Amino acid sequence: MTSFSPQYTNSITMMVLFFRMTQETLSELERNKGEVQQAIQRKEKEMAAVAAKIEDEQSLGGKMQKQTKELLVRSRRQGCQDFGNRKMLLNTSKP
Repeated sequence: MTSFSPQYTNSITMMVLFFRMTQETLSELERNKGEVQQAIQRKEKEMAAVAAKIEDEQSLGGKMQKQTKELLVRSRRQGCQDFGNRKMLLNTSKP
């Protein structure tokens, strides 16, 4: 059996320990990478849902603006008609 010097044996032991620590670190980094990727996917889905909601709200806001304008026009028309009717009533009620 071959005998190695204590210094050589210590170097090998240190290299093995360093290798194991590197493997553990690598495994931990890969696990963290997976967790980050899952978090990114969740956030992307959340962003897509928020974007869809914003789009719906903008569409609804546009419809409400259109309805408001239509009601304003109708109100003005009605006001003009009412004013004309009042004027006509006043003119017919004069002696």
